[in-house]
Amino acid sequence: MFTYDPLSRRRFAQALSALTALPGFAALAQAQAQAGPRTRYGAHTAEGKKMLAIYHGAVAAMMDPAKYKESDPRSWMFQWYVHAVRPDRTKAAEIQRVYPTPGPARDLANKTWSTCEPHRATSKGSDYFLPWHRMYVGFFEDIIRVVSGKPEFTLPYWDYTTPANLALPPEFLQKDDPQWKALYRPDRNAFANAGRPITDRGLPINLDAMKSALYAGSPTGAGFCANLDGQLHGNVHVSVGNGKGMGQVPWAANDPIFWLHHCNIDRVWASWTKAGGGPPPKSTLEVAFDFADGQGKAVQAIVKNYIAQSVVSYDTYLPRPPGSTPFPTGPLLTSVALRYQSKKATPLKATPTTVPLAVQGSGPLLTSGSSPLANVAPETPVTVVLDGITGNTASEASVYEVHVAAGSQAPKAGDAGTYIGSLNLFGVGGHGEHSKHSAVLRRKVSYLVEGPARAALAAQGTQPKVVLVPLGNTQGQASIDKIEVVAG
Repeated sequence: MFTYDPLSRRRFAQALSALTALPGFAALAQAQAQAGPRTRYGAHTAEGKKMLAIYHGAVAAMMDPAKYKESDPRSWMFQWYVHAVRPDRTKAAEIQRVYPTPGPARDLANKTWSTCEPHRATSKGSDYFLPWHRMYVGFFEDIIRVVSGKPEFTLPYWDYTTPANLALPPEFLQKDDPQWKALYRPDRNAFANAGRPITDRGLPINLDAMKSALYAGSPTGAGFCANLDGQLHGNVHVSVGNGKGMGQVPWAANDPIFWLHHCNIDRVWASWTKAGGGPPPKSTLEVAFDFADGQGKAVQAIVKNYIAQSVVSYDTYLPRPPGSTPFPTGPLLTSVALRYQSKKATPLKATPTTVPLAVQGSGPLLTSGSSPLANVAPETPVTVVLDGITGNTASEASVYEVHVAAGSQAPKAGDAGTYIGSLNLFGVGGHGEHSKHSAVLRRKVSYLVEGPARAALAAQGTQPKVVLVPLGNTQGQASIDKIEVVAG
């Protein structure tokens, strides 16, 4: 069940109150008030396509300054800027341009613009990625209801985890069609705008993040939230958008597909929770964020209200993939059976980079033979952790495959027997208000090592290696502070 703010009922009631003042809406508003939980549908379904038609009309209206001036919190630009102000302008200069005189809307812009978590210089931390975006999508959905005059609206999700839906929904590809053109953006990768599968970028679209058993990071991995952010979420961003589109944090929310993407990311979170996944850490639950509601008024949302109580559901949920780590049933372990670590930071290059790892600490496994990893119990997870991933703006276009070594031959892109996952650099660079992001929040992701790759890793004996293989041309400068292999 989708976890939502209980205040959403109040926000929904406010939206309905505004609509009842319009001719013909009183009966519809009353019916919607009594309808109970709302359901979000896949964009590929019949119900989802009805919602897409409403969505298009609202997006077109929000982009029209004759209907919604930039200064209106319900305008397209204002909502885009909540995620991040465009990088060729500063937040301060844009606020002064849009709001030359003080007022409530200017105060709201100051509070809300460039507050995306965790992709900003003053981020509170990676654990807020999912709650913040759940709030953002929910309030945006309220705005669409009011702008469209359709209180029954729910935001569709783009279900790219189903192979049949790997291409952008066709409604987003109609550049000159009057019914759909507001959903088109030229700043996408050419193959994506041509209606080809987004996997043509070379990055996988999978649910590997759901294999994590813990929401937050631990001694054995990055956790579900950070892995969903750094893997599936980022893979879709850079597979769809270029440097002025979904592929860069400050431009991303200007693409209408952004909202359907994040609706699906929220669905993945809801699915993981439904399967038994736990909440964010207690330290995050009382933190509040500022947004504009459906009336364009200031509202604060508290993380804890977006976790436990649910008033919105999805038409379908996703199962955890095979090989998922079991959810804990007792106290969490703080020690690991075996850990290997790189000796220094690893720069990401235009050629495959092999990283040797050295054992950390001591333990019985280290004296049990020439290949300690081979003696790890089959039910014990083995994980590769990339910790402290940083880069600059140019590097965000670069993507890599992560492999383990196999003998004396360095793996090549596509080698299934050594492949454990892929690395995208979405959000690691500095942009305008995010210029210090890399120094503040160094991304962490982790990958379960399974099947042939686990056997290949164990076969390396006492000196396991991880190999980073670039996909296509690499750009900019990026590095990883620490690479680890952890058993436990």
